[in-house]
Amino acid sequence: MASRHNSPLVHDPSTLIRASRLPWHHGLTANHFRILFASFLGWTFDGYETYALYIVLPFALQDILPPVQAESTAVWAGIAIGTTLLGWGIGGLIGGTLADYIGRKRMMLYSVLLYGTFTGLTALSTNFTMFADLRFLTGLALGSEWSTGVALVAETWPDRARAKGCGFLQSGFGWGALLASVAWWIIGGLNPLGSHSWRLIFVVGALPAFFALYIRRAIQESEKGVQAVRERRWAATEENSGIAAKAPRRPFTLVEIFREGESRRRNGIR
Repeated sequence: MASRHNSPLVHDPSTLIRASRLPWHHGLTANHFRILFASFLGWTFDGYETYALYIVLPFALQDILPPVQAESTAVWAGIAIGTTLLGWGIGGLIGGTLADYIGRKRMMLYSVLLYGTFTGLTALSTNFTMFADLRFLTGLALGSEWSTGVALVAETWPDRARAKGCGFLQSGFGWGALLASVAWWIIGGLNPLGSHSWRLIFVVGALPAFFALYIRRAIQESEKGVQAVRERRWAATEENSGIAAKAPRRPFTLVEIFREGESRRRNGIR
């Protein structure tokens, strides 16, 4: 057994003091900021899409609902919003799980591409069923991008700067809502398509699909995620990593969260 003075868990107090005096951005590289920028824009797109739906929903329902149904728009608006949120929740589970298997970068790329595609197709809706279906599919992509962006920043940014990075990341949602407001202010003011002008805000929302090209070329995969797979560290917590590594097959990551006692405790599950 190593002595107390040789233990890697014991640090020189002067080293810790010097480290605490460093600015939060000390040691960050261009790759750290590219990852933050990509994830930030992803959350901005999420904010844009979410708020854009609320803004144009009354106009969209008046356009696509038959006269009888248009008399009760509140019900149909609730269904449209609820369908989007349902897709968002399911997408977070699916995207977060798939990111463990195909990588964070690739999952974000697919999520942004699908988000832009389904948002653009929403502009072509001819009836409420088509509109709601596309809202659900868009929600799947939104939830997937949401969870993947958080994982990328959390795994790549150092401990000292992670809180700042995640703070910048989450502010993207508010900027997206602002962009949606500005876009509708311009579109509503010009009103180029009359009662169909609401469709243009979803056309604008399709533009982020081109952002997938930036993700593909500019950011790198999470090294922590790659290393965990390489070393067969598949457990949800460090305490169980040794047990999971001895498993003959890779366990399903979502099941691990509920199977491990420490993971359940951290997530408030008894």
